[in-house]
Amino acid sequence: MKKNTYILAIIFFLTNYSFATNIEEEKADTMVIALQDFFKNDTMTIYVNGCLILENKILTSDTIMGLGHTGITIILINNTKNAVIEPTIILNLPCLIILTPMVKITIIMNGYKENFDIDLSNGVYIGFSKERNKHLWLSQSKIPFEYD
Repeated sequence: MKKNTYILAIIFFLTNYSFATNIEEEKADTMVIALQDFFKNDTMTIYVNGCLILENKILTSDTIMGLGHTGITIILINNTKNAVIEPTIILNLPCLIILTPMVKITIIMNGYKENFDIDLSNGVYIGFSKERNKHLWLSQSKIPFEYD
């Protein structure tokens, strides 16, 4: 009986170790959120996995030829309580950021709430633009967004 328990313990340990290793390999080190086009005096609050990232920030896109960018790009760093708004603002977050393979982003824009389930295997570069109404448009990429 003791021998069976010992063997089961070893199998359990090896299985859990293997499972934990695979999860760690799938986690992203960073996630980048870019607030992009068509914002005009819009108020935005952002949560990532329930953690408050940005609160009541007024956004206006710099329009050049009809498109623009707010100049706000947020870099979230896995397993820290810090984020960076490019290029130099460091945010001290109220909670630890854990970037799992699936990330939930909740955005409240002008009092309207939207939830986004993001699969980071499709890319860690996340862009949000405002549609003509109160909704947001999501873009996702494996390479950084470029702005002129």
